[in-house]
Amino acid sequence: MSTIRLRYVPLRCRDLDRSRSFYRDVLGLTETTVRPHEFVQLEVGGAELCVDVEHDDQPAPAAIFAVDDLAGLRADIEQAGHRLTDEGDTWIQVTDPDGNVLVFEKT
Repeated sequence: MSTIRLRYVPLRCRDLDRSRSFYRDVLGLTETTVRPHEFVQLEVGGAELCVDVEHDDQPAPAAIFAVDDLAGLRADIEQAGHRLTDEGDTWIQVTDPDGNVLVFEKT
């Protein structure tokens, strides 16, 4: 079985300033990247939380994980009867049973 670590979690918001203040000032998270009117990224225990402004035409956001054995994980996913929805040289994408997009990147 592959070792999987969380790398990146996306969230959508309607009011970036309000959300940014909540995560930074109320929860005490440290901002790592800010793009005004677009998104803010914050460090959470070695992973990134990205809060994006919601737009109706955007696809569903993907949670991103780091994995040490990408080929092994791919085999496990396929042996369990699931299909990849996309892939690249160093990553694979699959949806969970509820349609949530998950991306696994080789570390």
